[in-house]
Amino acid sequence: RVPVKVDVIRDRIAMAAPDDPLIENVYRLAIMNTSEQPRQFRISVAGLDGLELESETQPILIGGASQRVIPVRLRIAKQQTAPGANPILFTVETIGEDEPIVIEERATLIAPKPE
Repeated sequence: RVPVKVDVIRDRIAMAAPDDPLIENVYRLAIMNTSEQPRQFRISVAGLDGLELESETQPILIGGASQRVIPVRLRIAKQQTAPGANPILFTVETIGEDEPIVIEERATLIAPKPE
């Protein structure tokens, strides 16, 4: 049995005010800890230079046989993206264990088309 599962859900709206130099996308990461022991997790993201991740304080504690949905906000300068879908990669890893579990989930960051 897989001890950890992750689902990435992107909110439909990409936010960028016309005069704001930053684009913001919001995601919900559903992290399922299927083992009986509590685990601590770290969330990171890659794929675009200058991409910033904001979430609750990490590491994130999830009890045994539990699931939590963690809201995550990604921000990036408009000039670092192409209009439309930009591929990114979320990494969720356990910390404080002899053999860390690392799960990677592909997603997209949506950048609005220029006005």
